[in-house]
Amino acid sequence: MRVVLEHSFPLLSYDSMGRAQTLTSGGSTVTSATYGTANELLSLNGQTFTYNTLFQLTRIQGNGIDISYAYSASQNNGKFTSQTDNVSGEQVVYTYDSLQRLATALTTPATGVPQWGQRYTYDRWGNLTDQDVYNPNNDPNLAAPTYHVAVDAHTNRTLYSGGFDANGNATDGINSAFDVENRLAWMYASSNIVNYGYAADNKRVFKALLTTPGGVPTLSSEEVYFYSVTGQKLGTYSISGDQSPAFTQTSTNVWFGGRLIQRNGSTVAPDRLGSIGKYYPYGQEKGSGNPANGVEKFATYTRDAETGLDYADQRYHGPGTGRFLSPDPFAGSRRPQKPGSWNRYAYVGGDPVNRRDPSGLCDVVVGGITQSSTSSLGLNLFSTAIGATQAFPYAGGPSVPEGLAAVFGQGVYGASSETL
Repeated sequence: MRVVLEHSFPLLSYDSMGRAQTLTSGGSTVTSATYGTANELLSLNGQTFTYNTLFQLTRIQGNGIDISYAYSASQNNGKFTSQTDNVSGEQVVYTYDSLQRLATALTTPATGVPQWGQRYTYDRWGNLTDQDVYNPNNDPNLAAPTYHVAVDAHTNRTLYSGGFDANGNATDGINSAFDVENRLAWMYASSNIVNYGYAADNKRVFKALLTTPGGVPTLSSEEVYFYSVTGQKLGTYSISGDQSPAFTQTSTNVWFGGRLIQRNGSTVAPDRLGSIGKYYPYGQEKGSGNPANGVEKFATYTRDAETGLDYADQRYHGPGTGRFLSPDPFAGSRRPQKPGSWNRYAYVGGDPVNRRDPSGLCDVVVGGITQSSTSSLGLNLFSTAIGATQAFPYAGGPSVPEGLAAVFGQGVYGASSETL
């Protein structure tokens, strides 16, 4: 049987300098971007982006969000020290340990703003072992999620009853299983079973949900996913019927390069990490106004409604744990000069407020630039595909051409903040 699904998706065009400029659909302009003298993104889809003299992103405004970022006046390391939500009034101050991992996050007291604080502890191998409530001001109303786990120092695997398979995939006992390519194949979730299928490039293209009334698995729903040539999910279709299956479109995404700008025809407003909604640093939900699960939420990841896990393109991420379920399969991201990279489970090297990992294979420093006129269109498309289009060398680092060359190296050799 051959099934053909017809749908018209927007077309992205580039200017003479090789930068993504205009998105059109059906002959009409969806949105367009403007850039500054250093090729920094200034505006896109109703949002504006502001930078300091070092071209570090300092503010995102528009489409319901207004977030400011402040950096250290004495340390030129590209890490921001505070983040202010100018809509809600929440300001969060961050500190880092000697290895530049996130150490604490604490809100600044303000009337009407819920207060929270977290302190983070890592073992010698870079595993996040604890998230404690951090309350130096003894605020009786302060609250935050907590987390504790013990880790095997020999394998970096967590010590809990569920266990791991022979390849190091977290199987939670008999509650999940991975295929021969170390991809999550099925998982028990809330007395149901969810099955996944993948394409040759490891993109998840199929999901089936089976309910278990009376202990007998019964097919409840099936859906398939379609992606662009650069790897962004464009559409979801549900499947019904057996002999003559029917496909019904249930959701669509519109992307500008590597940035999601519309979902089901409505504008979305990602922050600097690509998150849609509000989250604690390691991904736990914060507040009650976030999108429902089943869509892109934390740091570009799709939070699955059935399991609560984050589908991270090439792996799965456990929100709030600072870990992936599987070891990083990309050997090139393991670097002798960066011992933290030897831990194949850790999420973004312990710095979830300055880094993201869109592919699940390499963490990328977020700085705010989308494309570069110094690089070819092919390189810009390539960097978009690996989720590195927001990487930009901060002051004291390499030049823009060298930085974009490093982005290319991320796709070949694995990325870390040290490459930019």
